[in-house]
This record gives sequence, structure tokens and C-alpha cells, in this order.
Amino acid sequence: MKDLITTIGSICILMIFVLQFSTNQVITSRILLADKVVDGYVEALELQGSSDEIQKRELSQKLSTILKCEESEILIKESDGQYEVRGAIKNIVASGKLLGISEEENTAQYLIKGEIQ
Repeated sequence: MKDLITTIGSICILMIFVLQFSTNQVITSRILLADKVVDGYVEALELQGSSDEIQKRELSQKLSTILKCEESEILIKESDGQYEVRGAIKNIVASGKLLGISEEENTAQYLIKGEIQ
């Protein structure tokens, strides 16, 4: 009986690693897709020199869909030939609640910044 309880506990702990691996794959895919969307925005920005509110809103909507966050959590800045795009990535740690990690702590920031050529 002692071996059964130990085995069940060990399997539960090991499943967290499997879930985290899957979560990492999903987050990586989201980041790569977000990079492609931001690259398209930067290309348009370099051609035009600046963007209007419609382009910023479209980028914000796309990123909020990709990163699974609120549109208000997306920040787009342009000034003095530089740009910065930020967004929240939530649920970085799989089973965060089980491990005692709050929702505020279980987030990261997507950040891309650079200069307009």
C-alpha cells in the first residue's frame, strides 16, 4: 500500500513536467506568431514613417488574440524614430494554482523594440 501511494504521488508530480513542456510549446508558438505580426507592422512603419490609430488598433487586436490577453494589456509606442510593442503573456507555468502561484505572478511580458530604419 505504501508503494502504491508513493507511485501515485510520483506520477502526479511528474505529470506537472509533462504539462509544463506542452505549455512551453504553446507559448513559443504564440511568441513566434506575434513576432511575425509585429514584423509586418514594423515593415509598414518603415515605409510610412509612422502609423495611424487604425493600424495600431489592428495590431493591438491581433496581438490580444494571439497572446490571449485583453486588448488593454497591449502597449504600442512610437517616438523619435523608435518603436516599442508590449503585451501580457499569461499562464506561463502550467498548474500554477496547484503550485501556489497567483495569476499576477504567472505572467510574463512580450516585448519588441527597435529603431525605424
